[in-house]
Amino acid sequence: MVAAGAIAESVSAVTSEDKSRLGSLAYFKEGLKELTGNTPNRLTITHDGQVWEGDSPLFIAALTNSVGGFERLAPGAAVDDGLIHCFVIKDLTILGTLSVSISLLLGTLKNHKDVEYFTARSVTVESAAPMRTNVDGEAGPALPVQLSVLPRHIRIVVPEE
Repeated sequence: MVAAGAIAESVSAVTSEDKSRLGSLAYFKEGLKELTGNTPNRLTITHDGQVWEGDSPLFIAALTNSVGGFERLAPGAAVDDGLIHCFVIKDLTILGTLSVSISLLLGTLKNHKDVEYFTARSVTVESAAPMRTNVDGEAGPALPVQLSVLPRHIRIVVPEE
């Protein structure tokens, strides 16, 4: 999972102690702190030859259905489907966050009215404003970032039964 936006940056501040004690609620708690006075960032997202440009407080790219302990981010996602499942969240006011959170829990986030959803094999995320990413709950590189699927990149050897 790779996320970009002020909320994604704040989630990197979640301590190991809070993660152990609160589980996925630790991320939610830290994200709520960021909501007050948070303004969306102008993002340019290029994916498989298409461009999305607009204001967004949070962008999420995932390879699986799980993010931060929530198991229904992208119910149709599979580790080996060759796709990056992308969510551009367009409204994270307090009411918007509540609505988006319910959709996340129900596994219907991609259908939410304030979410732009797409899948791609290659994604580039840029912003004129300085912004860091969050990679699987840890501080990641600054934008711009380029994400792509590398099929069969890692060989895994398992013993026969």
